Amino acid sequence: MNYSKSKAEKLVTEFDYLKSKPYFPYGKEGKEFKITELKAVPKLGAESFAEPPIPENEIIWHVLVLMTHNNETISKDLKDVLKTLKIDNDN
Repeated sequence: MNYSKSKAEKLVTEFDYLKSKPYFPYGKEGKEFKITELKAVPKLGAESFAEPPIPENEIIWHVLVLMTHNNETISKDLKDVLKTLKIDNDN
């Protein structure tokens, strides 16, 4: 999902409690991933090399959820995680 930087940072704070959940089921095998980090990251694409640089208020941000299972680490978009956990979020 696309957000402004401030909105993405608010969502990271709002859903930080997900790190306290015992596990996050993911994949066909239903591996039990532990959510370890949520972070707001800018969408990087060709526009990041634009001249002149794009103003910060026009940069698109995403919220990534990082999860681990044994030595495997994956990242998913917050929207996908909330959908899987059946948590409603109108943002």
